[in-house]
Amino acid sequence: MRGIQVSSIILLVLCGAAVFFILPIPELQVREVSTSWVRIAGQMGIQNMVTAVYLGPRVFDTFIEVMVVVLTVYGMKFVRERI
Repeated sequence: MRGIQVSSIILLVLCGAAVFFILPIPELQVREVSTSWVRIAGQMGIQNMVTAVYLGPRVFDTFIEVMVVVLTVYGMKFVRERI
């Protein structure tokens, strides 16, 4: 029984590889990013590019992620004290 399962998995992988090599691969299209991190860093006076990304257009995402982590830690601490 186990031999049939292994054979089925090998056959499935080989069929997947055959389909991958037979079908044509589409060409990749490079898209220009409209946001210039250098411009944002210059406007905000930021010297580090990673900081420019975090404080630029993604500042709200970063703030919400920090809030979720802090609330999770406090929630786990609250639950742990109740047990």
